[in-house]
Amino acid sequence: MVLALTLSGCDDNSPVAAPTSTLPAPASQPTPTVPPYETDLDLSAEEKEAVEGALVGLDGYILFTNELYRSGGKKITGVDLVTTGDSLVEVEESSTTLIKEEMGFEGEVTLKELSVTQVIIARDNRKVLVEACSPSSTYNFINSDGSIAQNKGSEESYFEFTLVELESSWKVSKQSLIGESCTT
Repeated sequence: MVLALTLSGCDDNSPVAAPTSTLPAPASQPTPTVPPYETDLDLSAEEKEAVEGALVGLDGYILFTNELYRSGGKKITGVDLVTTGDSLVEVEESSTTLIKEEMGFEGEVTLKELSVTQVIIARDNRKVLVEACSPSSTYNFINSDGSIAQNKGSEESYFEFTLVELESSWKVSKQSLIGESCTT
C-alpha cells in the first residue's frame, strides 16, 4: 500500500527540525518494490517506467493477498487500492469464502520468473501484461479443524496478470491461469 503524505514547511524555507517521539515505532508493513523481471520487448524509457510502476503494483497486490489470507479473509479494507475489475470481484469472493469456511493460512504467496509480455501506452489506456510462476509449495490453507486443505492444482501454476494504471496507480485488473506448470 502506498500512503501519500503532504508536508509543508515554513514560508521562508528555513530548515525545520524533524519531530521526535518517545512512542514505539509502529510495526512496519512491507513496502512494494520492483521485483526482478525479464522481457523480450525493446522498451522505451516511458514503457520501462510503466513496467516498473506495474510491477510495484503487482508486488503490492501480492503483499495485500498475503495479509488477506492471513486474516482469514477479514482484512479486505483497501482492496480497491491494489485491484480493479475482474480481479477485484475474485478477491472479494475469496475473502467471503475464507470467512464462510473459517479457513486459515500459513506461509506466503510468492511469484517467480516474472516476464513482461506486453506494454500498451496510450493517452487513456496504460496496460502491462506480466506472466509469472506461483509455487503452491510456499503456503497452505488450513481448514477450520486445523487440517491442511488439499491443494487441487499442481505444485506450480503459471499466471498472466493484467495491470492497468488508474488515477496514477497501477492495479491488477485480471489474473488468468495460463498453465499448470512453470517454464523451468
